[in-house]
Amino acid sequence: MNKSLKLLVITLCFLGTYPLILQARCIEKTFHSPSADADIPQIFHKKLKGKIGENLLITMYLNKRDSLLTGSYYYDKNAIPISLFGQFMPNAELKLSETNSKFEETGTFKGKFSSPEIFEGVWINPQTNKKLPFTLREFKEETAHISFESFHEENCKNREKNIKKPQYDEMWWADTLCSSIDIELIKIATENAMVNKRINESISQSIYNNEDQAYHSVQDFVRSIQQLEDGEFLVSEYNFEVLNNENNILCIGLSIMQNAGGAHPMSGISYTNYDLKTGQEIKLNEILIPNFSDKLDAIGEKIFVKTYDEIESVWFFKRGEFKLNENFSILAGGLLFTFNPYEIGPYAAGAPEVFIPYRDIQEIINPDGILKRFTSLK
Repeated sequence: MNKSLKLLVITLCFLGTYPLILQARCIEKTFHSPSADADIPQIFHKKLKGKIGENLLITMYLNKRDSLLTGSYYYDKNAIPISLFGQFMPNAELKLSETNSKFEETGTFKGKFSSPEIFEGVWINPQTNKKLPFTLREFKEETAHISFESFHEENCKNREKNIKKPQYDEMWWADTLCSSIDIELIKIATENAMVNKRINESISQSIYNNEDQAYHSVQDFVRSIQQLEDGEFLVSEYNFEVLNNENNILCIGLSIMQNAGGAHPMSGISYTNYDLKTGQEIKLNEILIPNFSDKLDAIGEKIFVKTYDEIESVWFFKRGEFKLNENFSILAGGLLFTFNPYEIGPYAAGAPEVFIPYRDIQEIINPDGILKRFTSLK
């Protein structure tokens, strides 16, 4: 089995410097208590709409895995995403912290699901302690239905050899020293069977397409953990998160974490955008006009420099040479580009993100492309 996926990079789990989907995988080893509410599933994705206070309309994307919660929300008036991270408490209360681009806490949602479809409670400003009530309801129009399927395979044939290696003694994964693969596979459902088949096949293939060996299914890939040679050790986790599910556009993120016996896991995240009307993957050159790169990179650099400090001493580019990648998410208010660690900076710098509002790139948006579905462009 190939243990060096092309998109993976060595990284540390420094909280606040990685996309929330990766933060959750780092912390999950510590917080793994199930929700006290039996009606709330262990894994879910929900799109919620409602308001904070009397008139602040918001949309929230919430992803749950065991007791951990990740996601984002935006105020409908500007559609700028705000990151969320939190967990279910023992009494089934949810606590979600929101952070800005500098990873400073700007607010906290505290509440409960009064029913599987309704999340309500109080939003708190940490600076002023101002409190506003909120009520959010699950919203399913023009969205794909999301479900999950779990896969697990273990290989313990090298356990006795591995347990005698002193470098493994105090590792977080050293509870069994068995090799394993865990996959939480996302599955989508719309009213169009062809779209469902096309997207679900694409999602499954994204897990193992970076491998040197050819696989025919997720099950086939999971069973490959049994092919390890004597003395080898490998723990792999593959998890999906939904970032956008509206206007018949679906964006999902695939995070991968692997440990082959080193001090630190290898991790990476990649995003894919789908047109829910056709099932086709949406490419950057389809939503922007020809020869967009120079203009987009210049706008991206301006935002990056404003967001992150010490450009010259930390990042792997000089001013005027910044280049965006194609690891992007189509969100309600703009495009979010994410760099994996080591892509444009050292691992300690994390996985920086650049959010570009649609209003900043109006002149390079393809007028006939699917971005016209978003009301923020009108």
